[in-house]
Order: sequence, then C-alpha cells, then structure tokens
Amino acid sequence: MSAFERSSPVDVRPERAARGTAASMNGNAKARVEGQADGDTRANGEARATGEGRPGDDTRTSDAGAARSALAKGLDLLTVIAERGVDGMGLSAAARRADMHVATAHRLLATLTETGYVSFDPYSKRYHLGIMPYEIVGRAGEDVAFVQLRRRMRCALRSSEADVGGIFCLSVPTRGEALCIDVVEGGWDIKVSTLKVGSRRPLGAGGASLALLAALPETERETVLTRERERYTKYGDLTADTVRAAIARFAEDGYVVNEAAIIPDIAAIGIPLFEGGRSVAAISVTNVQSRLARQRESVVAAMRAVAERAGFTLPRIA
Repeated sequence: MSAFERSSPVDVRPERAARGTAASMNGNAKARVEGQADGDTRANGEARATGEGRPGDDTRTSDAGAARSALAKGLDLLTVIAERGVDGMGLSAAARRADMHVATAHRLLATLTETGYVSFDPYSKRYHLGIMPYEIVGRAGEDVAFVQLRRRMRCALRSSEADVGGIFCLSVPTRGEALCIDVVEGGWDIKVSTLKVGSRRPLGAGGASLALLAALPETERETVLTRERERYTKYGDLTADTVRAAIARFAEDGYVVNEAAIIPDIAAIGIPLFEGGRSVAAISVTNVQSRLARQRESVVAAMRAVAERAGFTLPRIA
C-alpha cells in the first residue's frame, strides 16, 4: 500500500503528500534496481517472456534477440562448475565463465545449492558439484553406459561424416524404443533431420531404429510391429507393412534402408552394432534420397569401418 493510500482522503497536507510521493518514487526506484540485479521483477519477467530485453537489464540475448531463460542460465552455471571438478569455482569466476551478471549468478547458485545440485564451501568460498547430479546418474541405471558409448564412437563418426557427408546418428535400444545418443551433422547442406540427441522413436521409425528392429529375432520383431502399428502412422507414410518390407533384405544385405517413408525425398541407411552376440547400438546415415542412392556402397563401407574401428562386430550376411 502506497503512502497516498495510507493517508486520509480528507486531511492530506501538501507536505505529507510530497513525502508520500517521494517515498513511493523511492520504493519504485528501489524495486527497479533490485529487479535489474536479480532479474525477478515483473517487467523483466515480461521482457524475458516476450524476448524483448531493455537497456540496463541483466538478460544476455542471443543473436536473434531472444532473452535466455533462468533455467538455461542455471544449467550453464552447473556445467561450468562441473568442468572444474574437485577444484570448484568462485562466484565471480563462475559468472564470468557463464557470461552473466554476478548478481544473477549468485541468485541462481543459491537455488542450485538449496536443491543439492551444487555445494558451497563457506571457508574457501567456492562452489562444487553437489550430490543430486550423481543421484540422477544412479537412477538412470543402464542409460549411464550410453555416455561411454557416445565417447567411444564420437571420433569415428566425425571422421566418416567428413568423408561421405550426410547426417550420422547413433542410437541404442532402451525400454523397447530407440534412443538417439549422438548426432553428427557436419557442414553439409542437408538440415532436415528431426532426430536430436535424447529423442526416442519406436523401433522401426528411422534408419538406426529400423536397424535395431531388424537385429531382433523374428518373433520379437513381429511383437514390436504389432505393438507399434498405431505409432508408426505418426511418422509420415510409415506403416507396419513398410517397416516389415524394409527389413526383408536385411539378412542378405547386412543393412536396412528407409526409402523416404517418413520425410519426402530423405532416405537413411542403418546398420546394427553387435557386442557379445547381441545388438547394443545402431548407426545411420541420412541424406537426400537420390544422393544416398548414388553413394550407397561408399556410405555402407564407411559405416562398417566405423563399427570395426570401435570394436563392434557386424551382422552376418546370408
């Protein structure tokens, strides 16, 4: 309630009104200053929501001028602190490294500390990675191995992408689906892939996912085809029958091809990777259909080389 609202509407002297106006203006100014320091005023919140920053705001903007969210900034801080390992990082260094105002970094780090994602040593005044990230990793169970697999394959995928082009994807089977754990796009002109790291697809939808399905025993494949019949219809012209037809030549070729069934004029080749007698992952190369058709032999050879370099075995060809 302002000073004007507290005053009597009948007995308001000029001096009191002046003091009330000054107090109200000072209060508003203080709120604006504090809002700019910690990014929490309603005006700044609206600016972030609309992507319109104002001069003097602490919000760092992208090239397109869209304001970054508090969540994105918090994740940036979490990442830079994790990179320092046991050495930790002070407030000013963390803010500078994450490219944000110290006041904003302090507020976000306080929240991260409270929730256990970051720990703060009051003696050294340094922040370290907290217990929660490790708790999350522990709860992820078998998915942790996917991080190691990604590191194992990364260099070979990059090298092959530079040689043959297209978009290389690495996917793994998990919980009855295909999970994309890496994408290498390079500088080629094809930018139509909707598969991002962390994307999940039903087995059979996409090059690598199709390869994972093809590697299953026939009875398991048919179970998946029946179960995912309705989901397939959400992916372009994909159906259970087109998936089944794409798998038909797998035993003879050792790879599968998605012939533009999901995105017009965009095809993909997939090869499953075996370890210990079972399929543990699959790689795919996506490209324009006509281009991939011309380069099929060289692309398949490059994919096989990636698998062998990483120590995987390939499917036996009938």
